[in-house]
Amino acid sequence: VSWRSLTELAAPDGKVVLEEEDTITVYAPVSSDAYFMDFDLLLRARDQEVRFGKFFVGGLSIRMPWDQAQPRQTHLNSEGLRGRAGEQKRALWCTVERPFKVSSAKAERRPGSPAEEILGFAIFDHPRNAHHPSGWRVDEQGLINPNVSMLEDWVIPARKERLFRYRILVYRGPAQAEMLRRQYEAFVSATR
Repeated sequence: VSWRSLTELAAPDGKVVLEEEDTITVYAPVSSDAYFMDFDLLLRARDQEVRFGKFFVGGLSIRMPWDQAQPRQTHLNSEGLRGRAGEQKRALWCTVERPFKVSSAKAERRPGSPAEEILGFAIFDHPRNAHHPSGWRVDEQGLINPNVSMLEDWVIPARKERLFRYRILVYRGPAQAEMLRRQYEAFVSATR
């Protein structure tokens, strides 16, 4: 399944200065424990250049449900950094995962199953993206964000565009670095 959306961003005078065209593709599950989504973000400047300032967060983000009383999310990135150690660090990919209670109906269908299971997301940053590998926002509330504005200000010249490509892996079970490395390489090979 795939869809495309177009958002026009206007200046205070109402003039459209930037278009954001998002294409999202959801693939059939590769197993009962994983499926992929591709997210392409195309930014198109209209009749004037558009400047983006250096900032610690911005762009595609995923956040797990957050339990303030009992935060249980964990992170892993391609450099082997876990948790908040990955904050604002450059990496090819990053994950966020946490345990969730198994529904009683599911537990009845699968006797002996654990009371909780780990569910997670990984975002893969494409090598053609600006500032690759991206710096990542990784927070204590379960957010991951490949942040293209972390390093410096950047510009899209008038009537030019910039494409950012990401693959999102939705998975069950704890993140395995070697499996994620292979999935990242498959994403890069398929989208050269």
